[in-house]
Amino acid sequence: MQLARMDDVAGCRLIFQSIPALHKFRDELHRANFNHVRKNDATKYDYIVSPTERGYRGIHDVYEYRARTNRSTACNGLLIELQYRTQLQHAWATTVEVVTQATENQPKFDRGDRRHIRLFCLASEMLARVHEQRKSCLPDVSDRALVEEFEALDAQIGVMGRLLDLAAFKWIDDQAKSKHVILQLSKDGLKLHPFDLELEASTALLDFEKQFPEDDIVLVGADSVAEVTSAFRNYFSDVGEFLQLMQTGREGLLT
Repeated sequence: MQLARMDDVAGCRLIFQSIPALHKFRDELHRANFNHVRKNDATKYDYIVSPTERGYRGIHDVYEYRARTNRSTACNGLLIELQYRTQLQHAWATTVEVVTQATENQPKFDRGDRRHIRLFCLASEMLARVHEQRKSCLPDVSDRALVEEFEALDAQIGVMGRLLDLAAFKWIDDQAKSKHVILQLSKDGLKLHPFDLELEASTALLDFEKQFPEDDIVLVGADSVAEVTSAFRNYFSDVGEFLQLMQTGREGLLT
């Protein structure tokens, strides 16, 4: 693909507490006074009104960059993607990304064991109905059937238990007291490698990337566990939030 044809050569993701707050901000942005040109109509990438078959929900806008001054004209024409999600939609989407990284399956890319893809379709529908009073990708499935199929699938593939292990991050406290920590998310779970010296950590990072090319590996510089878990919410907080939302979602559908 040519670089100039990519919608997300640059991008920004905006997370909102509710769908009305999302729409309010987006409407104001559409009326804003800048030179960049929106390439899509307002409904083209509205995956809240029309969720994808995999259950993804959110809204995207694609803008063509237009410089205000002559100094930045070299970037004119490049495309910038904005993603708008509610916190609930973001928790679902980032959990899909974590499962894609942490298992042999890739539900984010519609590849691998179809049971993982189906599980997150069911999850999307459950969350949408209970927490946002909307339908998602399985509008014709009854509430009880959603819960029963979800639980039957999870009993087979054990996704929720694996996510629970990732969300239980209090065990990292002792390891995260160092100034530099390498996070390594692999098919075997999450590992932390602490280092006191930045140079030592940087050297180790290069070695890990060569040894484990399939793993998601990042170097974190932080003074506390809170900073680590905040900077990488998708490993910790987003997964925990997803699990909580699913629990209340299940209860809401069965009452």
